[in-house]
Amino acid sequence: MKRHLSSLVLILPPLLSAQEPATPTAPADPTAAAVAATLKPEQIANVLKQLEELEKSALNQRGSTLGGMIQKIRSAASSDAAALGLIRDCDELVNVTRKSNDREAKEEAERRAEAQKRREENREQDDVEKQGDPVLALRLALEYLALSLEANESKDLALMVPKLGSYHKSLIASASKLNGESGEMLMRPIGAERGGRSVGIVVAAFQLEPYLSQSDWPSRPGDILEHYEKVMLKLARQDHKDKVGELWETAITMEGSFRKERLFEGEFAIWSEQAVPTLRWRRAQDLLAHSSTPVTGLSEMLAVIKANPHHASAPQWIIELRSYVAPKTETPATGS
Repeated sequence: MKRHLSSLVLILPPLLSAQEPATPTAPADPTAAAVAATLKPEQIANVLKQLEELEKSALNQRGSTLGGMIQKIRSAASSDAAALGLIRDCDELVNVTRKSNDREAKEEAERRAEAQKRREENREQDDVEKQGDPVLALRLALEYLALSLEANESKDLALMVPKLGSYHKSLIASASKLNGESGEMLMRPIGAERGGRSVGIVVAAFQLEPYLSQSDWPSRPGDILEHYEKVMLKLARQDHKDKVGELWETAITMEGSFRKERLFEGEFAIWSEQAVPTLRWRRAQDLLAHSSTPVTGLSEMLAVIKANPHHASAPQWIIELRSYVAPKTETPATGS
């Protein structure tokens, strides 16, 4: 155990904020402008040169440190034993070592580890059918954590699209074992929890919060639609508008495949009746806004309404579609 903890400690401290350095701009603060005015040109050049060298060194060190974290997390995601071992080590680091090896904290961590071991040894098939495989969910969450850290360092999110696609295949292949609480674990933001089998304890141990603050990266490991919305569809709207409809179809199909295996039959039926029409409406809205032929979006909107006249949102859809086809015009005010 000590060997594992020492390897964790070596790679913990983040060297810089997880965000890329901001592009220099003119000082908005009058004080800053006044200070800059007191410096000689050679002093400014000297300081800027030193800062450039420090920035390069710091970024290189951060990349090396974060790369080690990603590798360790991916390695832990490769097997049940490795995943549980990492959680155990991180629990001890956060709740024992950092608390100066407090005796009560240490005993509590040992009780948690022992209880976890008993749960895994005594897990019944009936439990798996009701609550899924929590360790499998943990491994998938760890894999997504590594993917999120990698995305934070990527200068082009388009490079992450194939990796997200591979991750989706793993999700769907595992879906039949992700019902109940196991599946719900993957629908919570990565690192949001700190206890139990959650990867939150890994985030706390490695001090990864600053690397997970990227607003344009999806936060929930199991939310395929969020992945498409924030990455694939967002990129397509900017650069490949002709792919928007196709990507929506793929997103809906993959989400459906994942949910069909993960949910009970009645739950999946409700999702199909209520959520799928709403997703198809959103697809039609996207086609209207971003397709080279907006009339395609209007046609799709009409098709959604015709196919789902009893849907709770149908009246609002009708109002919205009518506003596009026959927008109201303001009546000019007449003089008295």
